[in-house]
Amino acid sequence: MDGKLYASSQVFDEARHVEVFARYAEEKLDELYPCTQNLFNLMQAITVESRWDFKFLGMQLIVEGLAIAS
Repeated sequence: MDGKLYASSQVFDEARHVEVFARYAEEKLDELYPCTQNLFNLMQAITVESRWDFKFLGMQLIVEGLAIAS
């Protein structure tokens, strides 16, 4: 149960990050680049995963790593 509570608080925190970044991108950046097909496929595979722990790990390890690298 503790893991699920932690994950739910992480979701809220990430939603806040998305809001701030979206507002920043709208106000400060001239152009947004579209998501590549490979990244879209990866995100889709992670979000439809039924096992919450795999979904959590996929987002934390793979997607966060890609975000830092870009």
